[in-house]
Amino acid sequence: MGSSETSESEAWSLPQQPWFNETTGTLLNDTARPAVEGTWAALAGVGVGGNLLVAGAFLVRPWNRTPLQVDRVVGLLALTGLATTLASLPTHLYSASGHGSMCQVQGFLLNLLCLLSLWYTTLLALERYVKFASPHEHSLTFSLLNLNVLLCGVLVLLLIEVSGPIYGWAEYGYVPECGVCVLNPGSTHILTYTAIQTGCYVMLPSLVTLAASAAVLRRCHASPTPLTRGSQVLKSAGGVCVLCCAMLSSVLLMLPYHLLLLLQATALNIPFWAKVVSYWLKIVALTCVYPLVLLTARPRDVWPPLMATLRRLSQWQEGGGGPCRRQRGGEGAGEQQDVRLSSLDAHPPPDKNSSFKLSRPPSPSNGDKDASVTRL
Repeated sequence: MGSSETSESEAWSLPQQPWFNETTGTLLNDTARPAVEGTWAALAGVGVGGNLLVAGAFLVRPWNRTPLQVDRVVGLLALTGLATTLASLPTHLYSASGHGSMCQVQGFLLNLLCLLSLWYTTLLALERYVKFASPHEHSLTFSLLNLNVLLCGVLVLLLIEVSGPIYGWAEYGYVPECGVCVLNPGSTHILTYTAIQTGCYVMLPSLVTLAASAAVLRRCHASPTPLTRGSQVLKSAGGVCVLCCAMLSSVLLMLPYHLLLLLQATALNIPFWAKVVSYWLKIVALTCVYPLVLLTARPRDVWPPLMATLRRLSQWQEGGGGPCRRQRGGEGAGEQQDVRLSSLDAHPPPDKNSSFKLSRPPSPSNGDKDASVTRL
């Protein structure tokens, strides 16, 4: 009797899922399949291609230069968006298994990448705020070494947070409204988990980001000189304003999903369309905001470093993987110099383009006498 009741309950519960198809036995209806696949394909194109371009422009510096603070964080945000695009592949829409190990991995990755993007955005907003509020402290607080420590510390902290559902504090499961495995609103202890996560890990960095970005935008036109330092790509006040707009858009688009998840944990009835819209807004915030805003709003700032990087890679391939040599001379100069200076060489070869030449003092001949020597 128990098994028959269980089978009847499963049979009644499956058709209630919005993506379930009774004829094929999959979790995606034929009517909803084109819309979901088309939406994900468009987001995947922007998420993969755009994030690769942004990461290449901000992280790969020509002539072996070290990326500065803004370039490093923006490049990591682009890599986070790329990983989110690959992890949010709706493979569970085509199979009825939504509670396996792969489902746990997908939910873990999506939760981690979402919080990482939110906290890295907060670090970037704080870095820009400290840059204009107290520039003399910026070099100590947000040096490259300290920034790396902060980024790694945030990663370790969030790894502990998103590991809770794996050990029984809430649960990662297939959610039909999203089409992927995320936090299941009906799991055990979901209310305490979402309350702590929304209050401490979502709302706190969101408020800090909003306040810091608004302060930077307000002071950007008044004193843009300190704000343009710290990046080898966004070197103008307009570029900093565009970056702040991207940070604000990303945070505001992610908030509805987490707020609705908290409301669902309190057993509140949420409309189906609200769940779907909030999830896709979060995916857009993670994958498409930074590529679309940076590549379209500031093409003069982002595209030249990207083209320089691609040119350097092409020169490296043409040279057979050897070290790249920098062109010297004027516009018509086609020669490349490979000057090797040795510490043991007392007279290094002179530069052809230098305006002076090295010359040795003439050695005295045998017949000449030193003027300072007097003959007795």
